[in-house]
Amino acid sequence: MTMALRQQRQHFYWVNIYRGVVLLFVLWIMMAFPPPHVHGVLLTAGFVALYTGILVGVGRTTKKWRYFQIVLGMALVLDALAWGVMLLQFSTTTQTDAPALLPALSFEGLLYWDVLGGFLGLGLSELLLLYLWFYQHTVTHMAFTTQALVFWMGLNALVTWLPIQGSIKVKRRFATRYVPIRQVRPHNDSSNQTPTVSPSIDETGNLDTISSITELTQREQEIYNLLKANYSLMDIATSCQIEYTTVKTHVRNIYRKLRVSGRRELP
Repeated sequence: MTMALRQQRQHFYWVNIYRGVVLLFVLWIMMAFPPPHVHGVLLTAGFVALYTGILVGVGRTTKKWRYFQIVLGMALVLDALAWGVMLLQFSTTTQTDAPALLPALSFEGLLYWDVLGGFLGLGLSELLLLYLWFYQHTVTHMAFTTQALVFWMGLNALVTWLPIQGSIKVKRRFATRYVPIRQVRPHNDSSNQTPTVSPSIDETGNLDTISSITELTQREQEIYNLLKANYSLMDIATSCQIEYTTVKTHVRNIYRKLRVSGRRELP
């Protein structure tokens, strides 16, 4: 199991506890509503508990990072559907404060996929807010005003943007102030040191390949070594203390300079 998969699995379990607390809070609020609405929320809560148990079981048996991302995506989509059903129970009044619960969906995405997940959760929560407004307007004919819609959308975006911006600043500060451990190790410590690229004539005597390797930047040479060591892209990002998207850019540059189309073709 890779380090990135282990970390995301831990986040997934903690998020399940967080989702349970939020769901209990929603149930407590709904106890003051008429029985039909309470029954609807109870059915939704049972559905949430059922698919949560299934996803946790699938997540425990998933060994590959890519497949675990599918599990996280399914959890986020199903949570969005569950939030949509529960928001309908709050849509019987124009003075509803139900949108105040929507940032919980954005925080869930932030814990899953960091900044990208935060924006994904924010987009889903804003769509659910528009869905609630259109439902009130077309079905119950008592939608809250346009000013209230703009207020809730802005407040939801602000509450979600603050932790996203904080995560971006922390990552940038960490990347600029802290040097990876392997870069400060003494040269005589060869036990865990990442091997450096020292081009030499390979068995086929392909001088063009050697010249291409020497054209790689220092960071690209480091990522090249990790690719040859069968590190995943997420593990490379963790090891080099850089963003996942930056790793993908470096990998594309490496493939282009070495004139290959995949990791298996690397010299």
